[in-house]
Amino acid sequence: MLFVAAGLRRFAALNGCEWLTRCRAADFASRQIRWAGMATVELCEATQCYSAGRRAVDDVSLRVDDGELLVVAGPSGSGKSTLLRLVAGLERPSTGRILLGERDVTRWAPHRRNVSMVFQHDALLPHLTVQRNLEFGSQLRLRGGISVQRLRHWINPAKAAVQQAAASEIGNRVRQAAELLGITSLLRRRPQELSGGERQRVALGRAMVRDPAAFLFDEPLSSLDAEHRRQLSDALRDWHRRRGVTTLWVTHDQAEALAVADRIAVMHRGRLQQVATPSALYWQPTNLMVARFIGTAPINVVGGYWQPDGERSVLVDDGGRRWSFAGEPSRGQTPGADGARVILAFRPEDVRQQPDPPGLVLPTAAVTQVGWRGDHALVGLAPVEGAPALWRVRCEGTPPAMGETRHWSVPAARCLWFDAATEKRMGI
Repeated sequence: MLFVAAGLRRFAALNGCEWLTRCRAADFASRQIRWAGMATVELCEATQCYSAGRRAVDDVSLRVDDGELLVVAGPSGSGKSTLLRLVAGLERPSTGRILLGERDVTRWAPHRRNVSMVFQHDALLPHLTVQRNLEFGSQLRLRGGISVQRLRHWINPAKAAVQQAAASEIGNRVRQAAELLGITSLLRRRPQELSGGERQRVALGRAMVRDPAAFLFDEPLSSLDAEHRRQLSDALRDWHRRRGVTTLWVTHDQAEALAVADRIAVMHRGRLQQVATPSALYWQPTNLMVARFIGTAPINVVGGYWQPDGERSVLVDDGGRRWSFAGEPSRGQTPGADGARVILAFRPEDVRQQPDPPGLVLPTAAVTQVGWRGDHALVGLAPVEGAPALWRVRCEGTPPAMGETRHWSVPAARCLWFDAATEKRMGI
């Protein structure tokens, strides 16, 4: 054994510099392949089953393009975090495949996938300082699993150069991440000396100092207060644009998803509902679930059936109220034939006071709630006649007084119609 070790050291002393140069060249070439468009993430008909046949992820096919920031959003229990764990390799899918850079990595161990993941909880090393925790995520390794630390004992001629290059690169990455996240003053502290929000920022920094093929964020801003959440979401968005690394971001906060995403994938009960840009999800939801989930203020939903009334159509809702409709729906939607069961949805900001262009005329309603949201108020309307109901209206400026009765309408172009049986949007 000693003879073999001596031989390796002698070989390294003679050829170490040349061998190290080749390793670095191979490392550079592999990075060039990734930057050339190979850092895609794709799930192909992935399904994850647990006990009693429960499917946390149900036949999901999703592709994240090279350099794209895609957010997976949905309510709690929809399978978002499980999907992220499948990509990271922490779980193996029951069926289906996981592709990274066009390679099938379904059965690869997590450390072979070259992805950087931020968990919902910080998962820091408690015995290390903040700086050491950040450096832990940026340990420079050569291809083949041979670390710089081990090379120091083998390649004496290259030892100083390797040490200097590694220290400089790690120091630059740590400094940039600390400045971006505002944790420069915390570098000498240990995790137990930090607040929950500070620990989460350190966890973000540990992922950012690496150079992976893809970033995986699992609710990265959930433990931060509103002010830091807004600042960090803007900072991370700007950082992503500069780095251009493929990013898969999971969150239950639809406002956060709308703010940072290139595209959003909405999940519900393990199934993928819709994948589209933020504006397309907001104005053209594929079903009622997406319409309810996307939007800072709850969307108004009314169920009923159509009834002829001369040249106009009338929607008779479940409370017996009559909604007069005139005009042509937009985007190819049709309310349906007379007597058909439909679901009407309209957003609070689309409600207008009459007179207005032809559209949907709401039944007479009185103001029962007024809630200020900064530069506007969210007003609750209760119908004067029929079964109890509540509709929400966004009012700019001074809102109506409590108990005041007014007439409201919704432009035809802003009405969303869904089939009552399938809850899918009509006209698609």
